[in-house]
Amino acid sequence: ADAVWTTESLLALGYLSVVASGIGFLVYFDLLDRLGPIEINLVSYVAPVFAALVGWLVLDEGITATTVAGFLIICVGFGLVKRDAIRAELRATGVFG
Repeated sequence: ADAVWTTESLLALGYLSVVASGIGFLVYFDLLDRLGPIEINLVSYVAPVFAALVGWLVLDEGITATTVAGFLIICVGFGLVKRDAIRAELRATGVFG
C-alpha cells in the first residue's frame, strides 16, 4: 500500500518522534535515576488508562463497562502496591492520622 503524506500524518509522526519518544525517554531515564526501576515500571500499568481516556476525549472512541472495570482493577492494584507510600504521604500532609 502507498503511504499518503498529509499534514495530519506528518504532525502525528513529528509528535511521536519528538514528544513521545525523545522527551518521553528523557523523562523516563530521569525518573529512573530518582525513583528506581520498580517504581518507574508502575507507569506502564497506568499508560493504557490514559491512552483510552485520550481516545475517548479526542477520537470519540467508546469506553465500555469492561474497560472501566479494568481501570478500577489497575487503580486498586496500584494502590495496594503503593499503600505504604500513600499512607506516609497522607500522614505527612495531615489528611490521615
